[in-house]
Amino acid sequence: MELTKEQREAMVAVKGGADVYSYAIAMRLREVQRASPELIDIGRAMDPPTDGAVPQPYFGAVLTAAGKAAIAERAMPAERDARLAFQVIVNGEAKRFGREVKRRRRAMELSRAQLGARAGYSAGVIARIEEGRGWIPREMADHIALALNVKRTAIMFRRKR
Repeated sequence: MELTKEQREAMVAVKGGADVYSYAIAMRLREVQRASPELIDIGRAMDPPTDGAVPQPYFGAVLTAAGKAAIAERAMPAERDARLAFQVIVNGEAKRFGREVKRRRRAMELSRAQLGARAGYSAGVIARIEEGRGWIPREMADHIALALNVKRTAIMFRRKR
């Protein structure tokens, strides 16, 4: 099976095992499972909450050894893509990115821990990003944006009102 970029990104997000809260990621992982069930193990879907107070994951997922191998063999990008993969968000851009992540996370009524679980990072990492401390690897920014159901560029280049 030839994986799309979006399917590879979704697989990377659950490489070590994760609950899937994002509908977009859930659908991509289901596509992969239907086409190549040997690449991913998806757990039983959870029952929706009765009061709607706490967001529930669509399911739990983890890559199999074959799935990890499938994304690893695609990890050798072309020279141009390799340069982009190592770009980072620094200084003022990191502060702007962090403020926007915080705004969108609150709008979705997610805790830092919940956003971190969706993106594959700890609540402490999300806090550091929201506070604009240090630099943010582009790949990390992409994972966080995906967990917020937007593109990274939508967060980075949001116009001030």
